[in-house]
Amino acid sequence: MRGNIYDKSTGKYVGLNDFVYTTQPVNNADFKYSVEEELYVEPQNIIEEVKTIFDTLAKK
Repeated sequence: MRGNIYDKSTGKYVGLNDFVYTTQPVNNADFKYSVEEELYVEPQNIIEEVKTIFDTLAKK
């Protein structure tokens, strides 16, 4: 199936490209050192809410 089957009706060779046979499938090890996303954590009380507001203002 490496693209070497001759199709008489179209006059072209059909089959899979050689690229398919030279690449490796994705596995779990490819994502071992992935970057973690920083998720927004909701403040649990009023003190955390006020601190979040001040931190946001301080960054600007």
